[in-house]
Amino acid sequence: MEVVTPENWADYDVIFISYPIWWQEAAWPINDFFKENDFSGKTVTPFATSISSDLGESGNLLAEMAGTGNWEERQRFISSATSSEVATWLTEIRY
Repeated sequence: MEVVTPENWADYDVIFISYPIWWQEAAWPINDFFKENDFSGKTVTPFATSISSDLGESGNLLAEMAGTGNWEERQRFISSATSSEVATWLTEIRY
């Protein structure tokens, strides 16, 4: 799998990362993205979707893989979450 650094990566201070949960872990295809990109100076806000699994240690494991960045509290949404629920969460965290 090819690891990609997003265009203008250095220009972003706040990063929202969404990922699916597979058995209380972040889906493995995203692991290399966290290992290979530099999150220094970035606030990282991870959120995940899952039908039934909770977040487990997924956010902590991703932060460990990244090794850098200011990692915010994680959020899990059920896979049927509405855009209104996501908007409410963004308002609650002041974005």
